[in-house]
Amino acid sequence: MTHARRCIAPLIICTALAVSGCAQEQQGGILPDSDVFKVLLTTDPDTLDPARATDTNSNHVIQQIYEGLIRVDRNNEIAPALAERWEASEDGRTFTFYLREATFHTGRPVTADDVAYSFNRCLADRESSVNETYLGDIVGAAAVLAGEASEASGIRVIDEHTLQITIDAPKPYFLAKLTYPTAFVVDRETIERLGERWAELGPVGTGPFTFVAWRHNERVLLAAFERYWEGRPGVDFVEMRVTSDYQTRFARYESGAAHVTDIQTSDLPHVQDDPELAPRLHVYLRPAIFYLAMNAEANPTFANPWVRQAFALATNRQAITETVLRGITNAANGYIPQFIPGFEPDYHGLPYDPALARTFLARAGYGPDNPFPPVDLYFAAQYADVPRVVEAAAQMLEENLDIQVRPQRLEWNTLLTRYRQSELGFYSLNWWADYLDPQNFLTVLLHSQSQNNNVQFRNWVFDWLCDEGDVEQDPTRREELYRLANRVAVEAAPWIPLYFGYYLLLVSPEVEDFPFNLMGFMPYQPVRLKSGS
Repeated sequence: MTHARRCIAPLIICTALAVSGCAQEQQGGILPDSDVFKVLLTTDPDTLDPARATDTNSNHVIQQIYEGLIRVDRNNEIAPALAERWEASEDGRTFTFYLREATFHTGRPVTADDVAYSFNRCLADRESSVNETYLGDIVGAAAVLAGEASEASGIRVIDEHTLQITIDAPKPYFLAKLTYPTAFVVDRETIERLGERWAELGPVGTGPFTFVAWRHNERVLLAAFERYWEGRPGVDFVEMRVTSDYQTRFARYESGAAHVTDIQTSDLPHVQDDPELAPRLHVYLRPAIFYLAMNAEANPTFANPWVRQAFALATNRQAITETVLRGITNAANGYIPQFIPGFEPDYHGLPYDPALARTFLARAGYGPDNPFPPVDLYFAAQYADVPRVVEAAAQMLEENLDIQVRPQRLEWNTLLTRYRQSELGFYSLNWWADYLDPQNFLTVLLHSQSQNNNVQFRNWVFDWLCDEGDVEQDPTRREELYRLANRVAVEAAPWIPLYFGYYLLLVSPEVEDFPFNLMGFMPYQPVRLKSGS
């Protein structure tokens, strides 16, 4: 259902935003003479609450509105944000953050109390599926997660501009975790004033853009925050229009209704041969993995490792990458992707071997006298190439294993909900790095105690290797532990790794200083439009 969202309080739009003229949220859109950066979302955001966000489109919007103590900069390094500097204790367990002078979109100064509130609120949120994953290392977090305390003992407000965080053990990846939205700072006054629907009606943060309106399945409209600590954004507004159909996105870009759009690999020859479009093409390889997951809880046939391994051996990852994706990225040889420490370019994982796949399936008890039951393969077309990849994988499994595989397309938010509830037996999904560390792909996704282990993978050797790697201080030894963990998981095959992540984007020549890094889309504060329209 599409809802029309009323314009938020004039104080926020006209006074706090201090834009030239009050934006009018009308049927026709914003003022025609406004300086608007127009981007496209492939799906409607799942939420604008940083404590609950797990999907790319939600985080794309969220990072325009909010920010945390630190961030990943354009050089892919951890850099200051609300904290202008920080110090770590000798034992690597306590971090002291010194806040800069910054304000919420309402004009209220940000204090260390606001940061502590935001962390504790996230930990206490029973609807969050990511709070333990990203903030659970903090001393006392477990008590808040369990509802036994309202504040984590490891979060201390020293004074108005100084915050101290203590974690349960020295963990090399902890600071990187604080760049994820779970650590973003929210405005307590706004949440208390607007109640449960605050994230839809008027979310307030400290980021470069302020919220104006969200019309579900239509668009999100943001306006420049004049008092942003890093300087006023270069555009007055950002319009993020929800456009799930790929051809419609491409048409909107060509007509000038969008400044940036994705393209699918089947259009690469057309774009590369077009003298007008070719210079606008940007190819970004990303630390991300696209995979097919096999969930034994939803489909008990996948509890048998011979079945999972047979499916993996029957899937030609290289052919998918070369034919469907036109060689634009690399076939995934494991679960640690390119650009992440521990990635092994010479490791080949489970090979493509249809004969061995049939042998393994027979060992699992399936054959002419006991055919493998038909299986549904769920997917969402959040990315343009996914439907063609799923069709190719389904065809390979049918041809090589004589199994009927039925691709089932779901709307993205529906797939996300059913995934979180562990209802899908066989599905296509992807994981984009939240920070540049193998822990984010192994421990976070497949450890038996992880919130994100939605395939119910259980392997004590894998768990032990991850536990050791998570606290190992020697980088060389740490990478080796994760490499071994990766191999254990690949060979147990809870997933079929397909290919590593990429973005193919067309960026209008009107756009100056378009920001992008290994983490993906960044806050649009530096963007300028040559035309001013």
